[in-house]
Amino acid sequence: MFLSWGSSHKAAYVGDAGVRHCSACDEDSAFAHFVEYTVRHLYWVFRWTTGRNPVLVCENCNTTYSAGAEDLDSAETGKAIPLWDRRGWMVGVGGIAALIAALPFARVADTAIDKLFVADPRAGDLYETNLAKLMPDPDAPRMYGAMRVVRADSRTVEVEMPKAYYADLLSVQRDVSVGKTDDASYYALEHLTFSRDSIRKLYADGVVENVRR
Repeated sequence: MFLSWGSSHKAAYVGDAGVRHCSACDEDSAFAHFVEYTVRHLYWVFRWTTGRNPVLVCENCNTTYSAGAEDLDSAETGKAIPLWDRRGWMVGVGGIAALIAALPFARVADTAIDKLFVADPRAGDLYETNLAKLMPDPDAPRMYGAMRVVRADSRTVEVEMPKAYYADLLSVQRDVSVGKTDDASYYALEHLTFSRDSIRKLYADGVVENVRR
């Protein structure tokens, strides 16, 4: 019997964590509370979370700290994780018939929306990208950042590039969650222009990992 299973690592924004002193940048900075977690799935339908790790992130330098017991509100942390990730396992309670009925929906939820966004790019779309795969001689094998679509026409897609990159995708997702990627100062002055076919290929090849709109 063929089993389709897998996992992915995610981060969810819990809320404001106040102003604290950051030992990394040596500044009194605003902090944000996130929960990092792993979503595991079977047949894309039975989903459950493991390894919940509450963290505090300095909004000045993006340094991540483990959250102490005094910062941990299990109810708020739990609510921050999307319902589909937290309760996806309940879809299977109805048995095999429910599994078969829900399977197309689950696959759509995981991939089809991204594909639609890639096929119909619009100004403001965010491409969570491993920038290292765009470079002939990257500084590191993993350089994650958010490219933002500036304009798109029938043939090309123009994007602006982030000023900084991260070694992990979760850091980019945190920036998106707290709205940092909405600020023009997040991006460098230079733009890149791709053909629409190139954007589709970047997504198909896993260079662009997620699309946000």
